[in-house]
Amino acid sequence: MTICLLNLSCKKFLDVIPDNVATLDHAFSDKTTTERYLITCYAGLPIVASPSANPAFLGGEEFWTWNILTYPEATDLIAPFRIARGEQNANNPFLNYYEGRSFQTIRKCNTFLEKVDQVPDIDEKTKAQWKAEVKVIKAYTMLYLIKMYGPIPIIKENLPISASPEEVRYKRAPFDECIAYIVSLIDESSESLLPKVINRQEDLGKITKLAALTIKSDALILAASPQFNGNPYYQNWGNKDGQKLFSAANPEKWKVAADACKAAIDYAELAGNKLYEYSNTVENLSDDERFEYTVRGTVTDELWNSEMIWTDINASTTGIQSNAMPYLDGRITGGGHMHLVLAVNMKVANEFYSANGVPIDEDKTWQGKSLNTLRTAVPAENGKIKGQTAMVNFDREGRFYGSVGFDRGVWYGNGKGNDQSGLNPWILLGLKGQAANKNGTGERSNITGYFAKKLINVQTSMRAPSTFTAKRYPFPVYRLADLFLMYAEALNEFEGPSATVYEFVDKVRTRAKLKGVVESWGTYSSKPTKFNSKDGMREIIQRERMIELSFEGKRFWDLRRWLLAEKFENQSVTGWNVNGESSEAYYNIQNIFNPSFTPRDYLWPIRQYILTVNTNLVQAPGW
Repeated sequence: MTICLLNLSCKKFLDVIPDNVATLDHAFSDKTTTERYLITCYAGLPIVASPSANPAFLGGEEFWTWNILTYPEATDLIAPFRIARGEQNANNPFLNYYEGRSFQTIRKCNTFLEKVDQVPDIDEKTKAQWKAEVKVIKAYTMLYLIKMYGPIPIIKENLPISASPEEVRYKRAPFDECIAYIVSLIDESSESLLPKVINRQEDLGKITKLAALTIKSDALILAASPQFNGNPYYQNWGNKDGQKLFSAANPEKWKVAADACKAAIDYAELAGNKLYEYSNTVENLSDDERFEYTVRGTVTDELWNSEMIWTDINASTTGIQSNAMPYLDGRITGGGHMHLVLAVNMKVANEFYSANGVPIDEDKTWQGKSLNTLRTAVPAENGKIKGQTAMVNFDREGRFYGSVGFDRGVWYGNGKGNDQSGLNPWILLGLKGQAANKNGTGERSNITGYFAKKLINVQTSMRAPSTFTAKRYPFPVYRLADLFLMYAEALNEFEGPSATVYEFVDKVRTRAKLKGVVESWGTYSSKPTKFNSKDGMREIIQRERMIELSFEGKRFWDLRRWLLAEKFENQSVTGWNVNGESSEAYYNIQNIFNPSFTPRDYLWPIRQYILTVNTNLVQAPGW
């Protein structure tokens, strides 16, 4: 059956039971066919591990690419990049999830919940677990849609085929009702879910109780955040019948969010989750190499590490890696296997802390530095840099070197065996004509000079002349550091800075081999009391999230819920002069693009045609 979302001319909608009932009944004829249907519900989840499907990669300003994406291997990347360039529109919206598979997934979940009780050979425990998984799939899918569209219709049950045209003209539900429904789905499900992944062969990717509790925390954090909690831009937004879609600002929402985060953290401890650290003691690794493996392994460990809460099981991470991986070996001739699309915006690279654990523009020891002045690494620095590069690349925190690749930066793994123990690691050669930069600003090139090293599994390899073999990994939707920082944020917003707020930020910083917030700011920052105020601590937590969760698809949504996208996404996109063939020519900052972000861009538009056939549906403000 073809789904025609809210298209009144065909009378078959996302929520209408298909008329091929015999086929549907067969899908629930026994345990085996029912489990297959359950898999289709999982398959309908948003694909976050995809640069073409997830706007958080190329739809914002964290990554950038050449200004015309035309080569045939990457036509699917054009749509999100056009959003970043300010070209979103209401006639034919890019990444149109409203008419895509998300509402189809909600419909499938409803069908499963309606039909599963009739299956004769499923024991009650299994049935309860499957129903719980489907409810959380539905909840997460709704949450993803809400992040894009704001209030959406709540489809609690599929309508019968006999439903009248008026019944299928859904309107948006008030935002608080949407969140409350998501929370109710999770609350009634969590006790029936797997407590943790037990059988890796069968359970990896399944929704566990911890995953459900984290989704609940995410939903409540979103509800408490400025975008949807007292945002004056949405004050008068309502349905055509006069129903308001938003209530007044309510600071208590932060307390509710904090309590949910704490419940998830407490359960994570019971389940044995902990922050990841690379721990193979057999290999003789240098401290720099081992720490880089920790930073990259938080995301790319193929074994579902102890920090993972839930991952995207529907997409291969080959696409991410082929779009982020530099050419490290000068003998590699190029080709369609690697595209170099995901270039890191220079300002994002500059957001990583100094080695003292504070922003470089606040570090007292950095005052007066000329950031693009050239310097050659001394032998003691050769675990991170070999050769001549800009001053801004020296004396940075370890997450910078583990997350970001740059000209003359050391790059461990990826075709050079761990048994070499850093004796002969790759050195990224970024001047034009060198291994990582054959084309300057041409197609299949990195346009800023900064690479997302963190997204590349250390076992991914290249062989001359053109063989690229990506080591796949489960891409994190949620991991423990994310949850810790959500909790710190919610507590700070509700009650201001406290020992507990510092504790959970410092848990993340300690893994990053940094001193705690109080010591770092008090000793090195030009704003030594910043952590004492709610506003100052908010900035610290936001920066910590942008660094710790960099390149993982979090920044895009965080900037929106914080109402900071207008600030960050109206700044120029910059990079080095990648057409420079000498260091002196290369290390000059170039303005690549001047994006434009307006208040309406916080939400996606619904396609205008849908509004003409569903007269009860209202458009997002500004569209």
